[in-house]
Amino acid sequence: EVAAHTARSWGWHERAIRSMIDAEAWNDLEVRFPLPHRDAFAHYSIRQNIPLSWAYAITRQESAFMSDARSGSGARGLMQLMPATAKLVAGKIGLKLNNNAQLSDPDTNIRLGTAYLGEMLRRFGNNRLVASAAYNAGPARAARWYDASIPLDIWIETIPFVETRDYIQNVSIFAAIYANRMG
Repeated sequence: EVAAHTARSWGWHERAIRSMIDAEAWNDLEVRFPLPHRDAFAHYSIRQNIPLSWAYAITRQESAFMSDARSGSGARGLMQLMPATAKLVAGKIGLKLNNNAQLSDPDTNIRLGTAYLGEMLRRFGNNRLVASAAYNAGPARAARWYDASIPLDIWIETIPFVETRDYIQNVSIFAAIYANRMG
């Protein structure tokens, strides 16, 4: 646990989270569910009319708050935005995105990521579960998979991608924890 607290003090949230998991220190929610970049998350979440706890949950699941994170598929930054998606969102919100390196800037990434989350939330009728699926697997897939005639908990189990099923479940749990932490 000492390593986790040291990593947290240095802003290495991913390492702190991982150390707590390895130590099975489940009750230290401050380290396991950090609140970095709080001003930016709060500002852009309000601007996009999305729950702050959800934005944090998505980011924790995506990168564990690593601003320089890169996925094998090319997603970048805290909120793991694909460069093409980031460029589209930037155009919609009037942000000049000169290069992909900007996606490692926390403020830029949070601004774009929350805008995209807001877009997905509105597109899917304020349903955070379907919007989370869209954020993870793409809106076309989420739209194709979604069946409003079945309960959401059962719908999640019908998603053909295990990764997306796990993603939605983690994000839901994380969002509840963040909402509780933030009061």
